[in-house]
Amino acid sequence: MITIQGKGVSAGVGVGPLYYYRRATAEIKRYTVEDTDAEWHRFKGAQTGAVEQLGQLAEQARAEAGDEAAMLFETHQMMAEDLDYEDVDYWDELCTIMDYTKENVYSTIHLCWGALAGLYYHFGIPKVHLPEKMFGVFEHRVTRPSNPLVRGFDEVFYAPHSRWAGLDRAAIDACPDLRVLAESDAAGPMLLSTESGRQIFVIGHPEYDKYTLDAEYKRDVKAGKPINVPCNYYPADDPTRDPLFRWRAHGYLLYTNWLNYYVYQDTPYDLNHLEALEK
Repeated sequence: MITIQGKGVSAGVGVGPLYYYRRATAEIKRYTVEDTDAEWHRFKGAQTGAVEQLGQLAEQARAEAGDEAAMLFETHQMMAEDLDYEDVDYWDELCTIMDYTKENVYSTIHLCWGALAGLYYHFGIPKVHLPEKMFGVFEHRVTRPSNPLVRGFDEVFYAPHSRWAGLDRAAIDACPDLRVLAESDAAGPMLLSTESGRQIFVIGHPEYDKYTLDAEYKRDVKAGKPINVPCNYYPADDPTRDPLFRWRAHGYLLYTNWLNYYVYQDTPYDLNHLEALEK
């Protein structure tokens, strides 16, 4: 017999089946790959399956909620395919939007793949294909503490990453228009900006909720896809334990600083007075 204790919410008597839920236990199996060719084909099969599933979800979202909802799945589909920017179906439309921001928006913040794409389009910074997914919560250090975007930041802070591509650091260092505001030894540059703050690039996910990485990880485990346990996320790297939420304060602070210093304080009241960025 199972005894369940809890707090009553009704003085009445109920008759019927009783259900209770508990956290599922994920079993992580580690093994040595003997046949690398077979493992590669297994990975490519999982990648192809993920792309097809995301395409189906995009069409379902488009039918039920419109194009904007579908774009969420299309973006992840593109990331799974790891396409060159020009091969993305909506690259021309995205370039049109980025051109629009130069003349009509004072400060634009680019996030994750959007940051990689923006750096490539505006400054020619190529992406670098990673041998494995950058996945987990990584330590970063502030490199320009006087910049308003990182005002109030600790010298060292944490931020999540979930991506298959990185940046060419040599190309960033060779670009006089870009400033690296925060970076990680493991994950690379995380926060970049132009000197004016008109264009900001966030290579990571400080906006992630506590369980976003958890959901991504368990989704891939359930689908049989090759995926590592996210770094520095679960206590003792144990996926059965509750993850640590240690980036929330800096995530809030980043976007609060952006809205305050670059959107609220610096945006001209009359956008007709907005000086266009050079094309």
